[in-house]
Amino acid sequence: MGIPGVFFNYEISPMLIVHHERRQAFAHFLTSMCAIVGGVLTVASILDSFLFRAHNVVKNSSNGSTVKMM
Repeated sequence: MGIPGVFFNYEISPMLIVHHERRQAFAHFLTSMCAIVGGVLTVASILDSFLFRAHNVVKNSSNGSTVKMM
């Protein structure tokens, strides 16, 4: 009679990991930096526009005037 339970049998085989390090060209680095800076400026511009409009809505609603949305 066997022992009750759940048994796992793993077959461990050797594994080889090959890692090659390769430098990227300076043009690729420069392109990546321009993309990051452009993305940051775009998000900052959208955030600035949103905050400017929200500020105007709050300012105009406290004065009792109508809000002009573009």
